[in-house]
Formats: sequence, structure tokens, C-alpha cells
Amino acid sequence: MVAGHANLLLFVFNMLPAPPLDGSHILANFSRPFARFLQDPKNHGAHMLMFFASWGLTFAIMPRLLQVATRVAGWVVTVGL
Repeated sequence: MVAGHANLLLFVFNMLPAPPLDGSHILANFSRPFARFLQDPKNHGAHMLMFFASWGLTFAIMPRLLQVATRVAGWVVTVGL
């Protein structure tokens, strides 16, 4: 159970829209201004700022997101039986 929680935590963290994480690539597919922002090399400093700002957001909402992800995973497992 601990490994499952850790896996869900890493999934949710990886989906944050901070530039080094995968969530930023997904958001760039839906937002042209954000995609241009990621392609501009002058914004690398801004990327780091966004990344560290996302840490505060992560610790603020992570417990709730983990709880929702655990419920969804539990529902998928029980319905799939």
C-alpha cells in the first residue's frame, strides 16, 4: 500500500505544469502562449522560478490530490474485479 501511495504521489507531482515536469508539455499542447513561453530561451530563469513556486502549491494541495487519486485507484481496482 505504501508503494502505491508513493507511485500516486509521484504521478501527481509529475503532472504539475512546471517546465521541467511532464505537466508543462501537456499544458503546452493546449495553450499556444504557454508553448511559446517554453520555447523562448530567455525564460529559463522564469522556468526555475515557476518550478520553485510550484513546490509551495504542491505542498498545499498534495494531500487532497493524493486522497482523490487513492479513491479513484481503489474504485478502478474494485470495479475491474
